Amino acid sequence: MRKIVFFRLFVTLLLFWLAATSLSAQNANVAKTSDPLPAKSDVILSEDFENVAFYPEYFAPINWSVIDADGDGIYWNLFLYYNFPGHNSNHCAHSASYVGGIGPVTPDNYLITPLVEGARRVTYWVSVQDADYAAEHYAVMVSTTGTAIEDFAPLFEETMTAKPAGAWYERTINLPEGTKYIAWRHYNCTDMFALKLDDVTIYSSAAEANPVTDFVATLLENNKGQLKWNYPEGYQPKSKDQGTMQLTGYNIYANGSLLAKIEDATTLEYIDSTYMMRDESLQVEYCVKAVYNDSVESAAVCGTLQYVITSTEAIQSELRLRIFPNPASDILRVEGMNADGSAFELYDTSGIRVLSREVNGANTTIDVSRLSSGFYLIKVVSGNQVHTEKIEITRD
Repeated sequence: MRKIVFFRLFVTLLLFWLAATSLSAQNANVAKTSDPLPAKSDVILSEDFENVAFYPEYFAPINWSVIDADGDGIYWNLFLYYNFPGHNSNHCAHSASYVGGIGPVTPDNYLITPLVEGARRVTYWVSVQDADYAAEHYAVMVSTTGTAIEDFAPLFEETMTAKPAGAWYERTINLPEGTKYIAWRHYNCTDMFALKLDDVTIYSSAAEANPVTDFVATLLENNKGQLKWNYPEGYQPKSKDQGTMQLTGYNIYANGSLLAKIEDATTLEYIDSTYMMRDESLQVEYCVKAVYNDSVESAAVCGTLQYVITSTEAIQSELRLRIFPNPASDILRVEGMNADGSAFELYDTSGIRVLSREVNGANTTIDVSRLSSGFYLIKVVSGNQVHTEKIEITRD
């Protein structure tokens, strides 16, 4: 299909360019549609590529600019053709990786906004022209200085995948403080067809990072803390084309200090064994923060657990192992584990984990020569069973 329509596109663009050259001279004082909006609005700039005053030599909106970094004379243009519609509209910006009459090209093309000082968020709609040739690659770049290529740094990039023809996808990206210019760079692809961009809106406020929901902290047997939560409101874990920021995981805090990082957004539970062995009661405030792309954290959702006094003798063991010698000074041996794989953790009397390791095989040795003298708790997880035991480390 792409080869059939491109000749018609070429003729249409040529006629439009000739008309536009004449109109440009007659309308030198036309209103600039990309100018900043009134100061009271959260919107700094809005561009839908419809009815714009443009530079006829490269069909970009007034105050926008383009860079043809690969120097092939093919750059971002406006699509003004019925076979290449915009997002719910007639027009959009596009950059080609295949050109009728020429063949495959290797684009490295920048489309750059006007100055958008104070910008903190951008939303836009992106599409490919042909679902059979969909692997267009692009990046959103930001500059805190000027509009030269070397001024821009990548903020987000993706390779488009095969989607139904005409499908558009919204993207929302928070911008770093100090952003002055934003560029869409079409590159790292060839012999597809065309990448399309439309309905760009730039805001002075960042997108809200929604927190987790339904957070519950529960004290389990053996003084373990169970933390459970649910996805942020509106999040759909199976969706790959969400318009909002992308959820990447969770950060868990205990009394204000980072306890764990979870880098799987589908994980909705965490078990804390830090306080299994207590000589005194302790209150711990747990907080969970949703983490989005660019390490953006949501507000914290918190709950409190009261840990009770325990002794190592009171901790139940579900697995019977041989752990020796006890006391130990250099090497501690563990025998009788599940041969398919086990793991152990070693805690000091304050509940701090000092050693941990995964083990393959029924027997293993643990080097304890660097540990200080004193009592420790070893926890061995083997299969679906757990064994805990108090050991003593001595120094000669």
